[in-house]
Amino acid sequence: MEITDNLFEVPQDLKPFIKAIWSVRAEGQPGEISPMQCCLPNGLAELIINLTPQHRHFGDLHGNWMTFPNAYVVGVMSEPVYWNMEAGAQIMGISLKPEAFIALFNRSIGDLADTIAETHTFFGHLLGDLIAQIRQAPDNESRKDLIIQYFRKRQAIQEGRQPYFYQALEQIRASSEIPSMEDICEQVLVGKRQLQRAFQDNLGISLKTYGRIIRFTKVYEFIYKNPQRKLTEIAHEFGYADQSHFIREFREFTGDNPTSFISGFEHQPRVLLALMN
Repeated sequence: MEITDNLFEVPQDLKPFIKAIWSVRAEGQPGEISPMQCCLPNGLAELIINLTPQHRHFGDLHGNWMTFPNAYVVGVMSEPVYWNMEAGAQIMGISLKPEAFIALFNRSIGDLADTIAETHTFFGHLLGDLIAQIRQAPDNESRKDLIIQYFRKRQAIQEGRQPYFYQALEQIRASSEIPSMEDICEQVLVGKRQLQRAFQDNLGISLKTYGRIIRFTKVYEFIYKNPQRKLTEIAHEFGYADQSHFIREFREFTGDNPTSFISGFEHQPRVLLALMN
C-alpha cells in the first residue's frame, strides 16, 4: 500500500490561525489496511474530514480502538494517537493554532483536551455547508480554496478576546525552553491566577503542559534534522535537567524512548505524522 500526502500553502493573512492544510490518501487493493501511523502531540488542534465516508480510518484513543467520525475536531493532545486507513480512504485536515477557536468561533476547546468531538456537536451550525462542499469539490486545490474562503469570512467577523492569552501562546512557541509562569505574566501583563485559568479554560491543560508539548515538538524535529547530535547535547540545548529527564518526557509523548521510536517510524513532517516502517 502507498500513503500519499499533500501540504497546501496557507496564505499569510491566515497564518495567525492556521498552521497547515493537508491531505492523506491510502492507495492499495480493496480491503487492504495501511501501515500504522502515529500522530504525535504538537500543541495544535485539528479539524479532520473524511473525504471518502465509504472507507474508514480508525485508531487507538486512550487504549480504545475506534472508527473515527467522518468529520471531527481534535483537541490539544498530550499523548500519541495511532491509526490506520482502509485502501481508498482520503482525509483532509486543517491544523489550527488553539487560539483560532476563540478568535474565530468564540469556542473554547478546553473540554477537548486529549479527545475528539464530531464537528456538528462542537460547532453546531457554524460550519454551515462547508464539509459537504469540501466533499463535493472536484479536487484538493478546490477544497483548499473553499477552506481559505471560509476562514477569511470567519476572520472578518472575529472579535478580539483575551489578547494576553494569544501573546502567552506565542511567547511559549518562540522559546526553545519552557518560559516560567512568572516570565510570561510579566511579558503579557496579567496575574498568574488569571493566566492559569485562561489556559485551563481554553485548552484544558496547564501552561506548563502546553510548554512541554511545544518543546517536545521542537526536539522531535531537531533530532530528525540532526541525527548525529548526542542525546545529552539535545537535553542541554532544550532545557531538560539531564538526559534521563529528556528520555522520560520523550517516552511520555510517544510511548517509547527516542532511539526505538525513531528507528521504528518514518518521519512525515509535511503532514505532522509518522509512519511505521
